[in-house]
Amino acid sequence: MKNNNRKKSSKKFFRNVFVGFFISLMFMHLCFANTASENAELSRIVHILDSLNPIINAAEIQADSTTRIKFRYDWLRKDLASIRAGLAQKINLPQIEPRVVKPLKGDFVRMGDKKL
Repeated sequence: MKNNNRKKSSKKFFRNVFVGFFISLMFMHLCFANTASENAELSRIVHILDSLNPIINAAEIQADSTTRIKFRYDWLRKDLASIRAGLAQKINLPQIEPRVVKPLKGDFVRMGDKKL
């Protein structure tokens, strides 16, 4: 009888381990899928920003040079380039960012006590 109970408990254990492993794989896949879909959407934004350059050029050519307040197209281009660079940096980040390890500062060897 004990042997039969032991088999049932081991089956439950392996079933629980398998279910836990399967669920963790599902969540891990969702995490990477979200990153991939986010990067795809950010790439679309970069493409849209790139497509604005001809429109900005056309607007600058058609701008009235006699107006008192002039629109700064160069500032617009710099701001859009800055946004694009930030998006590109985010898209190209490694999946797992490396940690910075701080060096140890303590001296753990006492020469006077001769303890190593």
